[in-house]
Amino acid sequence: MQFLLANTLNYLSYYHLTLFLGDFKRYMGRVNHLQVFELSREINHKCGSHSIRFYDGMNHRELLGTVRLDDDDDLTLDMGQGKSYRFKKQEC
Repeated sequence: MQFLLANTLNYLSYYHLTLFLGDFKRYMGRVNHLQVFELSREINHKCGSHSIRFYDGMNHRELLGTVRLDDDDDLTLDMGQGKSYRFKKQEC
């Protein structure tokens, strides 16, 4: 796996997590310790091309899908069937 967010400040930053499901939008809270990995070809044809790992304050979580990096290290994880998560970096 290749790590996509090489800057360690991204790992230590807080991100606001929002779930999008079709027209439905829900704020899921803040997360940190964000890591984004590119999956190997054997895995990515089944469940997406990337793995996102993060800590939500209670649990470490891992989501699989396709990542799109936006400006300022914000990113969107598309999980298919209209479901996506947006990780928006919190301002310092």
